[in-house]
Amino acid sequence: MLNYPQDIFLELWIVFMENSDSGIQLEMNFNTPSGNRFRSCLERGVFTVLFEHAPPGRELPDDEAARRLEKLEKAVLAVKTMPCALALTDRCWSDERRRAVEYAALLPEKNRNSHLVYLSGRNTDSDSMQGLLASAVSAGIANLVVVSGDSRPDEDARTLRRMDFTESVKTLRFIQQNPAWKNFFAGAAVNPNLYNAPALYSSLFKLVKKFNMGAEFAVAQAGFDMAQLDALRSYLFLREYNQPLIARLMILTPEKVEKIIAGELPGITISEDFLNILTKELRFSESQFEAAQYRRLELQAAGCKLLGFGGIQICGADTAEKIDIAAQRISRAMREFSNLSQWVEEYKFYMARSDIAPADEHFYLFEKLLSTAQFDETLPPLTEFTPPPQSWAQRWGGSLRKFFFPEADIQDAGERRWLKKLLAGCPGCQQCRLPQTFYHCPELCPKALSNGPCGGVRHNGWCEAGDFPCVHLAIWHSAERSKCCAQLENDFVGSGSDC
Repeated sequence: MLNYPQDIFLELWIVFMENSDSGIQLEMNFNTPSGNRFRSCLERGVFTVLFEHAPPGRELPDDEAARRLEKLEKAVLAVKTMPCALALTDRCWSDERRRAVEYAALLPEKNRNSHLVYLSGRNTDSDSMQGLLASAVSAGIANLVVVSGDSRPDEDARTLRRMDFTESVKTLRFIQQNPAWKNFFAGAAVNPNLYNAPALYSSLFKLVKKFNMGAEFAVAQAGFDMAQLDALRSYLFLREYNQPLIARLMILTPEKVEKIIAGELPGITISEDFLNILTKELRFSESQFEAAQYRRLELQAAGCKLLGFGGIQICGADTAEKIDIAAQRISRAMREFSNLSQWVEEYKFYMARSDIAPADEHFYLFEKLLSTAQFDETLPPLTEFTPPPQSWAQRWGGSLRKFFFPEADIQDAGERRWLKKLLAGCPGCQQCRLPQTFYHCPELCPKALSNGPCGGVRHNGWCEAGDFPCVHLAIWHSAERSKCCAQLENDFVGSGSDC
């Protein structure tokens, strides 16, 4: 329960903004060729609020798209109580929309590094991804969050296998290896809202790998369990990873609740208890439901700051009017809550002590988080977890794969292909990596991700694209039994198309 000393930076920011014209001062301090307002805030510990916005379709003319973006930018830069910016998402709803890098290039050049731009690997091969990175450099865009990309509600595993996905770890490696891209301030994403131990550990190990590949901050997937955000920050502190964290917070609407329940927003879960609360809130009127969501946003935002997060990214405030309302409510919450103990009591009261964890899985990384008894600098103990014993068939299958394929990653990928299919389920690729993935074929992932699970993995560890476990859970189990989990954090595993 460590509370980083961010208040002094926020107070300096407020004094600075209230005694100056914000546009002039921003230009003086951040819009020099080497200036980067967003990076400066994160690195100095100034709590930053990002407002999420998805690029429009290509049918909208550039001048209209630029005007829409200008209006939103004006709204976020007009906030004087705290630094605010836009987070432009990439390929969230449709592959036919503008790429976020292309859309960000419509911003005034001097302001582009005030904001955050996502870069999705969905339907993007390696060459195209490197082309997008080159375009970002040409446009003077430095602040990126690289993600592998989500599935759509109507896409199954077979559909995803026909697409190209450039894994986020691979994109970070591109950036790390190219000197021309050294000025990128690149971040990664992580889903902490998992209640299955192998799924959670796999995701955390992949985040550490992203940090080791050069990610300088991380954005946590949207969720409604503040204990999971606290666990994420506490775990990284325990591991001595001090990169800033940004929490993605979602302002719910009845439509979004329906989509989450239907599984149409990968990686986001609503427990039955929490759904009952939302149903009660909706019972009166939509306006009261909306008011309840803004109060929840206040609590989450203040909690993130008090728990040591570097900022938040708001999903659902996508008009100038909503940005203004959300900014006012967040500012009010920052004044309302002065310490963690006070906030925890209010948070627990507001959530009516409901169980935010899904009914079928309840694993938490730490015991007694968000407990009023834990407000010192001593972290609670990690929850013990022992992988279940393997069945006879699992042990025998693992032994056979190790016996037949110990050097498969340095041999022709076609060698013993039918035996690989029989023993490991391999669908076939151009570069075998079985020895690097503890003899579980990463091509069984519908997105062919090699370095860990995607952010869309379900809370119980099942694949977002079908009713089967994520293959990276099996990889984690084998690594854990072999006491080789460090490989999951340090070793880059190439894709099956790498020759």
